[in-house]
Amino acid sequence: MFGVPPMRRMSVVESKRRGSGRNNGSIISTFLALCALAVTLMVLAPACSKGNKETQNRNNSGVVITLENADSVQLLETLYDHSDKIWTVAFSPNGKLLASCGQDGKVLVRSVDSLAAAGQMGDFPYWVIGLTFSPDGRYIAYGGAQGFSGPVGPIGIWNVEADSLERVLDGHKGGCWSLDYQESSGILVSGSFDGTVKMWNPQTGALLQTLIGHTAPVLSVDFNPHQDLIASSGIDYTVRLWDSQAGNPVSVLRGHSGNIGYVKFSPDGLKVASSADDGTVKLWNIADSSLIWSCDAGQG
Repeated sequence: MFGVPPMRRMSVVESKRRGSGRNNGSIISTFLALCALAVTLMVLAPACSKGNKETQNRNNSGVVITLENADSVQLLETLYDHSDKIWTVAFSPNGKLLASCGQDGKVLVRSVDSLAAAGQMGDFPYWVIGLTFSPDGRYIAYGGAQGFSGPVGPIGIWNVEADSLERVLDGHKGGCWSLDYQESSGILVSGSFDGTVKMWNPQTGALLQTLIGHTAPVLSVDFNPHQDLIASSGIDYTVRLWDSQAGNPVSVLRGHSGNIGYVKFSPDGLKVASSADDGTVKLWNIADSSLIWSCDAGQG
């Protein structure tokens, strides 16, 4: 079917708490630096906790998680938790927990301070590809598939404190590759290999909307932190913006010449970054859909 080099997939999971007093220009610079670094290193998916100033990277073997100090790029710890490729890692909103998921069918949770195990979900009979914490940190949403073109792995909502499955969300006809919560409403968005973006009420399991427009699998989704917008990207080489209230398409951003494995809004919500297996990171202005900046892998 479609070849998706996993080393080109990335996501930046940042703390969404406001009022940190951090300079906005510094935040955006750090945001762009992480995007460029991830493409340059060809990692699976870096995550960043601003409270702890730590990032996680996975190498292409997928069996190593490294924690680095974002200021000094100092290696803090290497964790050998998974037995196969690691697809995504994420900090909890308060920065106290680190979750990872991988091709071994596991979701693992650790304490950031002690690195002690804080929970495990699995062994699932499919790859677990995407995960995200709920805004209050009480739940982890995860999804996957049995290979690139295999049967669907359902979206699960895991209760972190109880260490138990809360509910399952069914509706996609392909594997789920990416998930994100909207901070204000708690709505969950998912992107799938079936080419659709879906919005869910994770408390009830109800499917709220299906957003149709991509002509190939969707690899990444992200909620805007300040506006009712969703960004999605995929194997059709496009970034698409959606009105999350009406469920209507807003714009299509074209310019990449490869599969777009990652899309992320800037902290101010005015820009969106994308990275693709064409080796570039691009920054877009969402107001007029213009390209602001493009960087080839390995360039500063």
